[in-house]
Amino acid sequence: MLLAPKSGPETVGYLSRKANEGTDFVKQRVDDVRDAVTDAVEHGKRAVRYQAENLRTAGDAGEQAYKKAQEATP
Repeated sequence: MLLAPKSGPETVGYLSRKANEGTDFVKQRVDDVRDAVTDAVEHGKRAVRYQAENLRTAGDAGEQAYKKAQEATP
């Protein structure tokens, strides 16, 4: 039994609106978290690609330096 200062339909409407507000709030927070995680994953992927390219460039430079050193050695 629920005692309320308003009529039954008014109380039901009020509780329904509040429940919907709570649901909307949770959905918005979930969307915010999903967006933040997606952004973090994309940032991580970009960082990995950048570091892989740097490593590849450094490897190529090392290989060229080794070849030059081998050519210079009689």
